[in-house]
Amino acid sequence: MAIRAVIFDLDGTLIDSMDVVHGALNLVLRDLGLRGVSKGEMAELAGMRLSDIVARMAPWLGPRAAEEGEAMFKRIYSDSAWRFRLLPGAREALGWLRGRGIRMGLVTTAPRGSAIELIERLGIADYFAIVVAAEDVERPKPHPDGPLRAMRALGADPGECALVGDSPNDIRAGRAAGARTIGVLTGLSPRGILEREGADLILEGVWEIPSALQGWDP
Repeated sequence: MAIRAVIFDLDGTLIDSMDVVHGALNLVLRDLGLRGVSKGEMAELAGMRLSDIVARMAPWLGPRAAEEGEAMFKRIYSDSAWRFRLLPGAREALGWLRGRGIRMGLVTTAPRGSAIELIERLGIADYFAIVVAAEDVERPKPHPDGPLRAMRALGADPGECALVGDSPNDIRAGRAAGARTIGVLTGLSPRGILEREGADLILEGVWEIPSALQGWDP
């Protein structure tokens, strides 16, 4: 079945932001009295909502602390977004897909306001028919709610969609939604982790999408 729609993650997939995201997470964790995490540990947490990370790491803190941590993370992310830049080949890959009539969506755990402002500033907002942000689903990645919502908006069945992301939680969400999954190595996850999660394709970065998708028929 041909690919009719592609759903992208944002941080570490289309934009160079993971150092900031990692630092912001550690600031929040330490503010809550918890230890920071290494980049290797962060690879397993990437794509999750901050409140879910706190609940997973320190369930004894309760929902109020998790919500306060989420709010703090959103502030740091929003204040830092001006530093983010597109990863190499991102704009070209989006243009190549649009030129072939492939519809695109964005599913991110970034705050909606920050995500919209960021993709507008970077000049890629018009590529996406749907943006699903942290506030838009009850269950974020690794649950399939975000990708499924994007698929409905794009008018494509799961088997006609590919989800592109840099983290295990991206791959898990895509597989749970029934999409084909493409892992990219521009985030914090090495190839072995994405292979373990069962990604259908693993690319060095989104710049390889045009050559990888030509003739791809999983």
